[in-house]
Amino acid sequence: MEHFYRTIQGWFNFEPVYDDIINNIPNGGSFVEVGVWKGTSLSYFIVENINKNKNINIYAVDTWLGSPEHQVGSWSPDPAIANNTLFQEFNNNMINVKDQFKILKMTSEEASKTFENNSLDAVFIDACHEYECVKHDIDCWFPKVKQNGYLCGHDYTDIFVGVKKAVNEFIGRINIDVILKNDCWMIIKK
Repeated sequence: MEHFYRTIQGWFNFEPVYDDIINNIPNGGSFVEVGVWKGTSLSYFIVENINKNKNINIYAVDTWLGSPEHQVGSWSPDPAIANNTLFQEFNNNMINVKDQFKILKMTSEEASKTFENNSLDAVFIDACHEYECVKHDIDCWFPKVKQNGYLCGHDYTDIFVGVKKAVNEFIGRINIDVILKNDCWMIIKK
C-alpha cells in the first residue's frame, strides 16, 4: 500500500523509530499510540504494518480535544480545535485504513485501564507534553508493556522540557537505559 502520511497535517519525523518498533513486534502483537492528533504517524505505522504483513493489533488513543499547548498558550489554537472538528478530520484522514486499527476515544489513563499488565508489545506516547501529563502517561502505560517490549515517545527535546524531565526521572527511578533517536525516547522493558 502506498504511504499517505505526508498529506496529513502533523509533526512526524520519526519513521526510523516506527520501523524499529514494527520490525520487533511479532505477528499478532499489539501497539498503542497515545496522542494521535490527525493521524500522521499512525497512518505511517498502519501502512508499514500492511506492507510488512505483520498483522499487528493497533490502537489509537486520544480524546481528540487537543492537549493544552494546542488550546492556549504559545501555540495558536488549530482551527480543528476551535471548531471541534479534530476527530472528524482524523476519521476523514484515516478512511482508507479504518479497518486496520481500533479507536479508543478517551483519556490516556482510561485507555490504559482497558489493557492487562504485561500485555502490549509497544506503547508510543505523544499526547500532552507537560511534565505532569507525561509523568502520568509513563506511570499508566509502563506496567502494560510486556518484558522486552517498548515504551517510547516523541519530543525528547529542549523545546519540551516537561517531556525530558519526566523521562529522565523515570529512567533514573527504575535504573534503565533510554535509547534516543529522531527526537524520540525508547525504553525496552526488562
